[in-house]
Amino acid sequence: MTGCSHLEGLVVTGPARGRMWANGIMSDEGFQPLFDDDGAPLGFARWYLRWLEEAEAQVLPSAR
Repeated sequence: MTGCSHLEGLVVTGPARGRMWANGIMSDEGFQPLFDDDGAPLGFARWYLRWLEEAEAQVLPSAR
């Protein structure tokens, strides 16, 4: 979920605590909250599970 200039981060304090945000400053998009498939704010646990699923699919293409 990260690329050359694409960063994602976890908010650790304040009202958005526990939510994941994308840092698109390098591509002039600014900071944007990430959302799950159902439109709910994306929390760290779901973000991490998605990352694991994508990593597994790259290592074991037949896993999906």
